[in-house]
Amino acid sequence: MKARLLDIAAMMAVGYLLALTIVGDPVAALWGCTAPLIDKLLG
Repeated sequence: MKARLLDIAAMMAVGYLLALTIVGDPVAALWGCTAPLIDKLLG
């Protein structure tokens, strides 16, 4: 379980950095990478 959380966190970090370079807006990039995760958690 812990390894899976670390895996998800790593993917989110990479996704955040990619979104940040594309969007150039930290808040929008953060929302962009957390929204799909929240979506997945809620099912």
